[in-house]
Amino acid sequence: MSSKDYYRKQIESKRKDIVSVRTKITKAKESKKRKMESLAVSLKNTKDASRKESIRKQKIAVVSQCEREVEGYQKKIESLKKDIERLRASMARAK
Repeated sequence: MSSKDYYRKQIESKRKDIVSVRTKITKAKESKKRKMESLAVSLKNTKDASRKESIRKQKIAVVSQCEREVEGYQKKIESLKKDIERLRASMARAK
């Protein structure tokens, strides 16, 4: 196997990782949507003021947790893209 083949396989692996991370982002967003819908129904059906306040706080926590999760995945994608660029540069130098 030539060194260029090695770099090509590494780049392909990184691309698959990017696809996987994008899938995780989609799943995280769908999970957030389901949780928010559930909390909205709970909020609508609750009459107790303290319970409503608790649900509102839960909604805020869900949003912030999901944003952190998606942000982490986006950082992972950026890292993988930088890895691909480094591999391409190394491949260009390889014989």
